[in-house]
Amino acid sequence: MIPLLTFNFPQNYLVATTHQHPKDGTVLWQGAVTEYRQWPGGSMLQQSLHHNGFTFCRLHFIIEQPLAISVTAGANAVFLQFTLAGNAMSLLSGYGLFPLVEGSYTPLYIPAGEHQYWMLPGNYSYVYMPVSQIALQHFSATHRHLQPLIQNWLQQANGGLMSERLRITPGMQQLIQNIQHLPRERSSGYLHLQNIFNGLLGLYNDQILHKTQAGYINTPEDYLAEIKMFVADNILNPQQIKVENLSTIFGIERRSIERYFSQYAFEGVNEYIFRCRMQMALYLLQDSAITVKQIAYNLGYQHPQSFSLAFNRYYGFTPVHARNYFTH
Repeated sequence: MIPLLTFNFPQNYLVATTHQHPKDGTVLWQGAVTEYRQWPGGSMLQQSLHHNGFTFCRLHFIIEQPLAISVTAGANAVFLQFTLAGNAMSLLSGYGLFPLVEGSYTPLYIPAGEHQYWMLPGNYSYVYMPVSQIALQHFSATHRHLQPLIQNWLQQANGGLMSERLRITPGMQQLIQNIQHLPRERSSGYLHLQNIFNGLLGLYNDQILHKTQAGYINTPEDYLAEIKMFVADNILNPQQIKVENLSTIFGIERRSIERYFSQYAFEGVNEYIFRCRMQMALYLLQDSAITVKQIAYNLGYQHPQSFSLAFNRYYGFTPVHARNYFTH
């Protein structure tokens, strides 16, 4: 079986493995290997299904207090990773920061070793498919229409690169929901997971092809997802994420960007940018080598005092208090 990710909690966390179900009524996958862990300030549900080379994994967090944990990958692995709920930050060893943006998915190469993962209070839900290169090559041979997609994926994985993020479509959401209805009979279970795997790769392929077609027009949801992902990826480039610059990059009027955010994200575009800044600030404060002044400048604040006031309004405590919390 392909090595799964191992979560390493800080030594001072009293983590207990229990047989309880998540507090929020999350429906469990039938027939999955299930582990539910609780600690003061949060809980984690981890499930995995594996049949004849097809593996699906699920992570569900309920976080009540900010959490920073390390994640160990047992071997170099290629994943198709879906972020269903929550915006978090990860640090892939040797590759830098990688934001996890709600409603998006990405083909992802994760090198063996220890990586960092950071979450603020909230609910987080992920589904990922670890896929061996041998399995991808076999799949490519039996599904010729997907060969260009898979070959590109393998080339990027061999180079240690990550592909672009894309919006999770309604069809993908339905397939992911179907994972929980695994038939009890083994051969039927294998076909069930194989069909979901085939369906997800097919929709991924369709999305890539659709974007390259002449005359392709984004929907408001597409624009919103792409803008949110762009902001998350460029939060340390303040000039890049100004709304007027986003308008130029994506070729749509500022009013349209503001309307998409208010109608579909239920928050303003500047509110979203500010929230991303504050999340990145809390992440950077874990590194004592970076001063609070440097963090303020990196996030686009001309005066560190303005950054401290904004941070205090958002979290209810100052950057200095946060730094002391992380370093002691």
